[in-house]
Amino acid sequence: MNTTCRRSKTISTAISISANDAPPRSRPGTATGGFCFVVLLVRTLAPSLRVGWVSPGRYLERVRRLKFTNTLGTPVVLQKTICDFLRDGGYDHHLRSIRRAYQNQLHLFSQSILRHFPEGTRLSRPQGGFVLWLELPTRVDTLKLHHDAIKHHINTAPGPLFSVKDRYRNCLRMNCGLPWTEQIEAAIQTLGSLAKKQL
Repeated sequence: MNTTCRRSKTISTAISISANDAPPRSRPGTATGGFCFVVLLVRTLAPSLRVGWVSPGRYLERVRRLKFTNTLGTPVVLQKTICDFLRDGGYDHHLRSIRRAYQNQLHLFSQSILRHFPEGTRLSRPQGGFVLWLELPTRVDTLKLHHDAIKHHINTAPGPLFSVKDRYRNCLRMNCGLPWTEQIEAAIQTLGSLAKKQL
């Protein structure tokens, strides 16, 4: 693990919708008790990087063994490049840009959902990330909606996927990470029509 780069963001707040929210900084060596501080750049920079860092505190030797058994090593050039990107402010600039983009995309998705989904559909207002949680009228079964949508080449994340007790059958998680297009608008309209057919 490259120990020269000590700066970090927590993923839950790194892509906070409010541009005024300052993500907390890590404090190396502060991981005590039953947790350790982990940051992955997969969600905020690029999925293919598979790079992050950890402040394991008392779990250092255990983390080293796990890293060795899983990856043997991480390319030093890639680590150094990302470290320079973080140190020189490139990552902060990148986060400001994607926060604005996600805020706009969440707005466009929300407006389209409110236009096309059944009356009474409620949306979450997340403080970070790029997903919406939808609660549809109770008669809408999102597992059935998922199967109907697949026939139209639309993939969904029905609520029961997020429960071990078969709850949230009328809920749906909507990923808003892709840039807005006419195809997305059409897919939301189709999903809304399929949901309305269940009422």
